[in-house]
Amino acid sequence: MKTLARLGLVPLTLFFAACPAEDTGKEDSDPGHNLDKETGLVEDTGETGDTGESAVIPDDTGDSGPPIDTGDSGQVEPGLAALVAFPRALVVNPGASFSIDVVAEEMTGERHPYLGASFVSLDDTIATVDMAGVVTAVAVGSTAIVVSGDGVDTRVGIEVRDDYLATVTVLEGSTGLPVEGATVRAATGDFTTDATGIAYVTVTDGNPITLTTWIDEDHHAVSLVNTVGRVFTVPLDPLSGDEPSATIHGTVDFTDVPEADAGQMVMGLACASVQGALALLDIEDLLAETRTITVFGVDADAPSNLFAKDYAEDFYAPAFPGDAGAWGLSGPIDIGEVTAGLNGTGDALALLVDHLDDMVWGKRLGLATLADATTETDFAPADEFNDVLNVALPTLPLGFDGTEEMFLMSAERAVPEGWLVTGLGMGAGVAEVQRVPSGSVPGSVQSAVFAFAQAGGLGSGGGVSVAVAADDGGLATFPDLLDLPVVDSWDAGSRALTITTDADADIVRVRLVDDNGRLHDIYVNGSWTGTLDKAQPEFERGKADVQVDVYGGIEGNFEHWLSTSTFEPDNHEPETRARYTLVKE
Repeated sequence: MKTLARLGLVPLTLFFAACPAEDTGKEDSDPGHNLDKETGLVEDTGETGDTGESAVIPDDTGDSGPPIDTGDSGQVEPGLAALVAFPRALVVNPGASFSIDVVAEEMTGERHPYLGASFVSLDDTIATVDMAGVVTAVAVGSTAIVVSGDGVDTRVGIEVRDDYLATVTVLEGSTGLPVEGATVRAATGDFTTDATGIAYVTVTDGNPITLTTWIDEDHHAVSLVNTVGRVFTVPLDPLSGDEPSATIHGTVDFTDVPEADAGQMVMGLACASVQGALALLDIEDLLAETRTITVFGVDADAPSNLFAKDYAEDFYAPAFPGDAGAWGLSGPIDIGEVTAGLNGTGDALALLVDHLDDMVWGKRLGLATLADATTETDFAPADEFNDVLNVALPTLPLGFDGTEEMFLMSAERAVPEGWLVTGLGMGAGVAEVQRVPSGSVPGSVQSAVFAFAQAGGLGSGGGVSVAVAADDGGLATFPDLLDLPVVDSWDAGSRALTITTDADADIVRVRLVDDNGRLHDIYVNGSWTGTLDKAQPEFERGKADVQVDVYGGIEGNFEHWLSTSTFEPDNHEPETRARYTLVKE
C-alpha cells in the first residue's frame, strides 16, 4: 500500500494539520471562566522567596474552613462591583510568608488585576501584612486580612497552627473519589493515604515545602513545588483521560461546494468542536487515525477527517465524550499547487488560507458523543468566507527572530457544544481573518480570535506562543505573548532541571513523559531550578521528553484550583500560553 506522500499528494496529510487540536484537559468545571471576564492575576510583588502556591481553605461558599467571615462588605462605588482575593483562605505554620493577588470585577462584568489595594490584618499578633500584600504568619490562631480598594473590600482567612503537618487529600481525577494507598513524598519522607484518601505529612517549620504525589503507572504523578500552605487536595488524572475517545462520522453533501476545474480537486476537512480553552489548542497535535482511500486508482493512506469529492466523501473526526458540534470547510484547489513546494504544516496552512475565497464552511450542532462510540451526522458546507476581521497582532516575544507569521483563527462558542472555528488567516502586524459572517453559529454566546506563533515559522517544530482575544463587535485586542520557556540544562540521571520562563507567568507546568507515555507533572510559579526525585519506579529510566508549558491570564492560583478540584491549568481558560518541548537522554 502506498501513502499519499508517495503519490505526490502530501497536502492531503498536511491539510489535516490545519485542524486545531482538541483540549487535552477536562472541560472547565467553572462556567464563570470566560475570555470576556477573566484577565488574570497581579504579578507576585512579595520578596518572600516563595515561587509556588499552596492549597486553600475555602471561604463561606459551602466548603469547610476556618470560622472566619470571608464575605465581601463595604460601599460599592460606581464602576467597581467587587474585589476577589487569592488565596481566599489559607492554613499555614508560623513563619510562613505568601502574597495576596487581587482581581477587580467591574459593574460591566469585566475582570482585571487590581494594583491599588490596601491590606490590613485584623490581628497582627497572629499574621501581619505589608503594603504590597505580603502576609507573614506569626503565631497560632485564626484571623483575616482585609483587602480594600475604591470603597469595596473582601477578606482572606488565615489559620496558623503549630502541629507541623501538611494534610494531603488525594482524589482519583476521573471520579473524584478518595484514593487509599497513594504515596506522598516530602523532604521528611514518604507518607501513604488512608481509606479517606488523606496523608498526614510531617513538616519541620513554616518554610515552603515540595510534595510529590502518585498512585501507579496508569495515572499522572504531580509535584507541587515550594508551597507554604498546609492543606491540599490533589486530583490525579488517569493517563487514558487525555485522548479523545469518541468519534463523529459524517457524510459530506457537496451540493453548495464550488466545482473543481480541470487540474483541481475538491477537498476539505472536518473537526469536532473544541471544549475548553482556545489558548490550549495545539494545531499540529490532533491526528485522526488513517484510512485507506483510492486516489487516481491507487490505494493511499489519509487522515480520516480529511475528505475528497469522488474519492472519500465522508469523514471520521475524533472528539471528546459529551456535548459536541462539528465544523469544516471544503473547496477546489489546484493539484499542481498543492503538490509543489510544501515543506510542512505552515505551508499547508498558508495554502488553505489563500484559497478561502473558493471554499465554503458548514457546521452541525446538538451532537451527543460517547466514549468508544461513533456519532453519525451529515455535513453540508455552504457558507462563504465573505466577512473580514482586521486584527492588530501582539509583538513577537523573546525566543522568536521577529520574522515569523502568526496563524489566526476566529471561533464562536455555542453552549453546550463548545468552540467552532469560523475563519482563518495568517500574517504579522495588522493581519486579516477571513471568516463566515459573525453569528453563523446559532446561539453563540462568545466570539474570539486565536493567534498561534511558532519560532522559526509554522511547522518548524520550534516553541510556540499562543494568545486569545475576545472579539468585541469586530475589535480584537490581544494580550502580550509570553516569552518562550527555555530548558537551560537537564540531567537525565538526577532529573535536575534548570528552566527559565516569562516573569509574568501565572503558573508553569513542567511535564516529563517517558518512553511508555507515563507522565509526571511539576507545578510552580515563575522561573524554577530544582531536582525531581526519581521516586516513582516507572520513572527510574533515564530518558524523558521535557515539555514546559507557561500559562498567563489565569484567574486564581493553586489555592483556588485545589479548593475547587480543578487543579489542572488545562481546566481553565488562560489568555496566553507558551510551550517548549525537547527530548533529552
